[in-house]
Amino acid sequence: MLIVEGTDLLGKTTLCEELRKRINARSEARYTYEHFSKLPKNWLYYWDYIPHMRRRIVMDRFHMSEIAYRWARGEDQVLSSETYRILDGRLRTLGAYTVVVVGTGEVLNTRIGTRPETHTGDQIQRADLAFKMLIGELPADEILSVYHPDVDHVTHVTSCSEYPSMMADVDTIVEEYLTRQATLNFWLYQRGAVDGSL
Repeated sequence: MLIVEGTDLLGKTTLCEELRKRINARSEARYTYEHFSKLPKNWLYYWDYIPHMRRRIVMDRFHMSEIAYRWARGEDQVLSSETYRILDGRLRTLGAYTVVVVGTGEVLNTRIGTRPETHTGDQIQRADLAFKMLIGELPADEILSVYHPDVDHVTHVTSCSEYPSMMADVDTIVEEYLTRQATLNFWLYQRGAVDGSL
């Protein structure tokens, strides 16, 4: 499972599609794409994530986005830091790899209002700040400081043009992700749990 986290308007979907395309070009297995949006009110914060955790998928947002966007909207956190750690641990057993996309205020200011979004411009800016706090690029406040997400790669969108700074990271992400999957396959194959294909 390859997870791409980050706020709206930074090109996560574009990045996910490019990652999926390049992984499929190098892998025998077919990878699919899935997008997580705002969770329904009756969402069970541990059990409802579990069916979405699987190998051979590129996931546009997952549980880190829930933390960042709740903070951005000024809502209480429902996903506790302990449950977050347990979810991260379960993801690691799948060889999950997490990419976080963050941007500059200039990039977001240029893109806000260019297409319909489910969040306000202020919420998008605040969510980007939350992601930066979660990955340790900015000092975290008391709410976010209890979360310690597993992050494998951070991509910085620094240009207002069509995502060139982000696309430069694609080869590195694909290589690191496929190496992790090959290692996992080796150990699972040794135990007879998989057929050995990526």
